[in-house]
Amino acid sequence: MPFTKVYNGAGTGATAGDYEDSRNWDLISLRTAAFAWTASGSGTNEYYVRTAAGANPGFVATPPATNGVYIAGSAATNGTIGALTAGQWAYGDNDTLGYSTVYVRLSGGGDPDAQDADHVQFRQIPQATEHVRIPANAGSITSNLDQSAVAIGDWIREAGHEGTIGAAPTATAPPTYLRIDPDRFEHNGRGQAWIDIGTAAISPQILGTASAAEGERGLYLRGTAISVLNATAGDVGLAVLGGEVSTATTIRVLGDQTTAWVGNGVTLTNGHQWAGTLRIRCGTTALIQYGGDMITEENGAHTALTQYGGTHIYKSTGNYTTHNHHGGTFDEMQSGAARTISTRNIYRGSGNIFRNKEAVTVTSDVIQESVSISYSG
Repeated sequence: MPFTKVYNGAGTGATAGDYEDSRNWDLISLRTAAFAWTASGSGTNEYYVRTAAGANPGFVATPPATNGVYIAGSAATNGTIGALTAGQWAYGDNDTLGYSTVYVRLSGGGDPDAQDADHVQFRQIPQATEHVRIPANAGSITSNLDQSAVAIGDWIREAGHEGTIGAAPTATAPPTYLRIDPDRFEHNGRGQAWIDIGTAAISPQILGTASAAEGERGLYLRGTAISVLNATAGDVGLAVLGGEVSTATTIRVLGDQTTAWVGNGVTLTNGHQWAGTLRIRCGTTALIQYGGDMITEENGAHTALTQYGGTHIYKSTGNYTTHNHHGGTFDEMQSGAARTISTRNIYRGSGNIFRNKEAVTVTSDVIQESVSISYSG
């Protein structure tokens, strides 16, 4: 079973904010009911760790030679497997196990299972397949940010985390993103963050972010293979800074306290909105709006908009191929740029359309069902 690595960011003697300093990650106990120690057939008083069921404990790689394994609360010395001296540890397979694990030789020569809880511990930065958690009381992650080569499991930032993730922009430099490759991404917390999930083909869950200052985002996110970006709360921006690109099949805005911005360099197929604010600067294939405020701007063209409610503000210079209006407010008055709606189908329901006849050409305006519609302009 993969280990879960918990970041604290403030380990004794560690470089604050350094992702690759193992001391910034919590110790993991190897003296619990989940593990069992077995006397090795080689060496003197050497024991190796397995799960309580006698299986592979799940190490992907050796812990760091320094500050990697702790015995009785102190960092132990890394030695040679099969020739350990008292108080040393090693990593490998010296008993034909078929996998590598941690070996120790205690100072008293005894069995670690006979010692107090947590007598043997280890710490290590996240390895491939392992899970990562950033708890509320953790510090910032601000250096050694390119971790894209490590295909981790879950990446979870817990509610209340106030540290910064990534490096904020300066007057002369853009921000530096934390680059990760997770199988699952769940974001909460109150500190500003810049995170790039690379080619991970997953559906990020945005449960909360920092409160954004005017013109900024609490979470700046990038990714080139996003399936469904679910924004439940917070202020998130998908590739919203100059020159950034990302790809997402769908963005969903679900919460009243959500503002989501989609940058001009995003390749986005679908936008679905129930509440909050969704600001789209790129083109799309299908937009569905049930509520909230949806704003299209810059030069994105949109193949189909189906609107059931909310307020839709058409500021983009791109054309709409089809507007299916079932209800809500459609506002063309916020921009004077020339643009075209090829077909507007008006269905049963009630709503408002603020027409801008000076700038917006509606090629075909079709009443599909009996409606109650209010035109302005």
